Amino acid sequence: MELTYDMSIIIPVYNAERYLRKTVESVLQQTYSLDKIEVIFVDDGSADNSISICEEYTSQFDNMKLITQQNNGVSAARNKGLESAAGQYIMFLDSDDLIGKNTVEELVSFFHEVGNETDIVGYPLYSLIGNKVHEHARTKNYKKTGLYDVSIHTNINQTTINVCVRNLPESERILFDTSLHYAEDAAFNTSYIMRTGKMGICSKGRYIYRTHKNSAVWKYRSPVQAASMLLDYFEKVIFRHRRGEKAHPYVQSNVLYELNWRYKSRSLFPFHLEKKEYRKWYDRFLNIINEIEDEVILKHPHVDTFHKGAFLKMKTEPINVNQDSLGIYIYRNNQMILKQYKFELVITQFNIKSNMLRINGFIKSLMSEFIDLELFMFVDGLPIKLELVESSHGYYKVRTKTNHFKAFSWYKNINGLTNLNVKFELRYNQYTYPLSFFFMNDVIFNKFEKNKTAVQNNMLIKHLPNQAMFTLEKLPDTEQRKFLKDYNKAVFRKDKKIFLARHLVKKKKSPLWLYNDRVNLIDNSYYQFKHDFAKDDSVRRYYIYDGEQLNLDDLFTAEEKKFVVKFGSRKHKYLFVNATKILTSFRDLNEYSPFAEKRMEYFKDLLTYELVYLQHGILHAHTPWIYSKEKNRIDKFVVSSKFERNNLINNYNYAPENILETGMPRFDIMKNTEPDENRVIFAPSWRISLAEEKKGNKWAINRELFIKSAYFNKISDLLSSDKFIRTLEQQNIIFELKMHPIFKEAENLFDVKSERIRIKNDSVKLEDYKLFITDFSSYLFDFAYLNRPMMFFIPDYEEFLSGNHIYNKLDLDVEESFGKMVNGTEEFVNELTKIAARGFEPDDQFKIRMNSFFGEKGRHCEKLYNELIKGEVPLLKENLKELQTSK
Repeated sequence: MELTYDMSIIIPVYNAERYLRKTVESVLQQTYSLDKIEVIFVDDGSADNSISICEEYTSQFDNMKLITQQNNGVSAARNKGLESAAGQYIMFLDSDDLIGKNTVEELVSFFHEVGNETDIVGYPLYSLIGNKVHEHARTKNYKKTGLYDVSIHTNINQTTINVCVRNLPESERILFDTSLHYAEDAAFNTSYIMRTGKMGICSKGRYIYRTHKNSAVWKYRSPVQAASMLLDYFEKVIFRHRRGEKAHPYVQSNVLYELNWRYKSRSLFPFHLEKKEYRKWYDRFLNIINEIEDEVILKHPHVDTFHKGAFLKMKTEPINVNQDSLGIYIYRNNQMILKQYKFELVITQFNIKSNMLRINGFIKSLMSEFIDLELFMFVDGLPIKLELVESSHGYYKVRTKTNHFKAFSWYKNINGLTNLNVKFELRYNQYTYPLSFFFMNDVIFNKFEKNKTAVQNNMLIKHLPNQAMFTLEKLPDTEQRKFLKDYNKAVFRKDKKIFLARHLVKKKKSPLWLYNDRVNLIDNSYYQFKHDFAKDDSVRRYYIYDGEQLNLDDLFTAEEKKFVVKFGSRKHKYLFVNATKILTSFRDLNEYSPFAEKRMEYFKDLLTYELVYLQHGILHAHTPWIYSKEKNRIDKFVVSSKFERNNLINNYNYAPENILETGMPRFDIMKNTEPDENRVIFAPSWRISLAEEKKGNKWAINRELFIKSAYFNKISDLLSSDKFIRTLEQQNIIFELKMHPIFKEAENLFDVKSERIRIKNDSVKLEDYKLFITDFSSYLFDFAYLNRPMMFFIPDYEEFLSGNHIYNKLDLDVEESFGKMVNGTEEFVNELTKIAARGFEPDDQFKIRMNSFFGEKGRHCEKLYNELIKGEVPLLKENLKELQTSK
C-alpha cells in the first residue's frame, strides 16, 4: 500500500456518542498539517448515534474515512484500521480519550530523528478525571526524550495505547491478538518493542485518558470477569517472548506491573471460585509468578518495598537463610535477595492512663515473611520474651493481607513507682540486632520537637534511641512546672491558638463524660446519655450534637438541654480537653474530637480521657485494617455477645480488659410488639465499586455502572418477577426496599410494578417488620435480638467475594448466621413462601442461634453505666477527700 499520509489515527468506535465529538475535536486542533493526517473510524457495531457522528466528519473531511463491522471487539476494530492505514506512522485513539495539540507534530518529528532504530514510540500519559487533567502513575516514565534499550530500561512498562508505531509492510505487520479480551494493548506494544529491543520516548505531546468506571479497565477490573483473561495474557506474553529459560526482563516487568496494581486494588485473586477451580487458577498463577525473577521484583519502581516482600514470598522456589553478627541474609538460587542489619520497631501506643503504662507496637520488616524474629523487653533489667501476633498493619496500604508484621502488647501498673527502665532487644537465633524506632499518633512524644521527652501522670518519660530504651522517672512538682512551661513555649511557637487552649486544661480533673453520635443522627450514645443523666453520682455529662436536622426539643427535656452542646463549639473544646470519658458510636477521630489530628499532637501530654466505643452496629464484616486495636485509640469496646468478644481478641488484637460485654444501649428501647401487617423489609448495603467519592467525604452512585451491575439487575429481576408479585398477593405481604443512604439516589431507578412493593425512603423501625432481608447489613443483629426471621440475599455474591466492596468476607459467615441464604429470584420466592407459611416464625435452628447469641437481654444502659462508673470511683473519692479537707 502506498503511504500517502505522515500519520494515521485509528479510532475504534462503539456506542461512543457521549464523548466522540470531543475526541475528534482534539485531532482537528493539531498543530501539524491536517492534510498529512489520516483519521480512520472503525465502528464496532454501535447501537447509538456514533455512526452518524462519524459520517458527519467523513462528509466534511477527505482525509477521514469510516469502516464498519459487526460487533467483534476493539482488537478486531483496530486491526481493520491497521490493514487500511495509509500513514507512514500510526497512532491509536480511543473514542472517549483526547490527544494534546502538538502530539502528532512531535511524534512525526521524533520518528524522523531516530530512523529505523525502533518501530514504536511512547508519549506522556495523563488522566482526565471530571474536567481536570492529572498526571498518571506512569507520566514520569516519559520525562526524558530518547531511545531506550529495554534490556537495560526494563521498567518502562508500556502497557497502554499512548504509542505511535511504524506502519510495517504487510508481511511483517503486527496485529492485535483478538483472542485476548484484556490487556491486548500491552501484548501489542510488547510485540512491537521486541522487534528491535528498543523503544522511543517522546517527552512532548499528550495522550489524555478519560478515567471513568465505564472504561475497559473498570469493565474487567473484577476477577469475576478477568480471572482467566488475566492468566491468558500473562501466559501468552511470557512464552511468546522467552529469552533462554525465562521471558525477557522487560516482559517480566510488564507482567509484574499488571499484577501489582491489581494486588493493591484487591482485584487479583478470584475468591468467588469454588475450591477446586480456585486451586487450578492459583496453580497457573504460581507458574507465572515463578517466571518473574527476584531481581525484577526488587528493582521495580512501581512496587512498594513491602509489597515486593509479598511477591517474593509467593514464589515457590526455596530460600536459604544465613546470618552473622552484622545482619541476616536471604538467598534464592545462590543469589542474595534480601539483607537487613537494623530493624524498625513501630510503636503504635505509648502512654499512661489511670496509672497504667501501655506500650504496643510491631516489627516492620521484610524478614518476617521468611523467618520468625524474637522480641525481648528488659524491665529494670529483667528479661521478658514478648508474645508476637499478626499485626493488622500487615494490611499494608491496602485492604488485603500483604505482610506478616509481628505485633506485641504490654501493660504495667506503675502506681507507686518512682522510676522504671524499659529496654527492647531483637534476636534471631543466637544474634542480637540493633533497632530503630518510629512513633505513631497514639504515642506521648510529640512530632514537632526532635528530643523525645514528655511528662505524663507526674512521670518524666524519655526515649534513648541509641540504647533502645525508655526511662520513666517521677518528677517533683517544681520540675513538672518548669518542664510544662518550656513545653508551652514550644507549642506557642507552633500554634498560638492551641497554646491558649492548653491553658483551659485543668490539672485536677473531676469526672466528666461526653456522649457523641454522628451528624444529624442519634444512636447508642444518645440512649446512654438519657439513661446516665438521671444518675446522682457527681459525674458531669454532656451530649454533643452535630448537624441542623435534629430537633432538640423533641429529643431532650428542658433540664437535659442545658447539657447539650454543639460539636466543635468553644464549649465543646473546653469539655473535650477536660473529659475523663468519651462515649462515641463512631470511632473516627473527627466523629468525636473538635480538634483535627494535627492539632491533637499538641495535647498528648494533657489528655487523659478513656475512649469508650459503643458501636453503631455489631462488627461482623472482616475489617482489621479499620477496627483493630492497633488502628484505634479505643480503650473500651462495648459488645453484645461472646462472639464479638472472641472475634475482637482473636482477629483484632484486643485484650479481654478492653472489652465490655454489656450490650448496645439502643437495644433497651427496642419494643418486641407484634406488627399489624405482614410487612417485610429488604435492606441491602452499598458497594464502593458502584459509587464515587465527592467533596466533603460524600459519596454518590455512578449511574451508568450501577445500571449495568449484577447488584441492580438481580434486585430489579426480583421486583419485576410475576411469581414474586403473586406470592406477595397470596400471602398478603407488603414488601419494602430500603436502600443504603449512599445509594438513595438509585431509588427511582427501580421499576415497581405492584402496589405491594414500596421504596422506603424515610426512617425505619425494625420492630414494625415481620421479616428482615439483607446481604450483610449489621442491622441483622437488631432483628435477631427481636427473635424474628430473616433471609440473606446477596445479589452480586461473586463480585462481593472478589472484592467489589470495602471488605469481601464476614467474621460471622452467612452460613453460621440467623437465616437462610438464597440465590436468585426462584430461591428467594420459595424461602419467602416457607417463612410466611410458618406464620413468620424463625426456623428452629435459627431460633436457637438467636437465643444463644446474646447474653442476658435487657438493662444494657444500666450494665454499661455500672462498668464505666467503676473507673471513676478513685477520682470521685479523691475529689471528696479534697472537699472534706478544704472544709
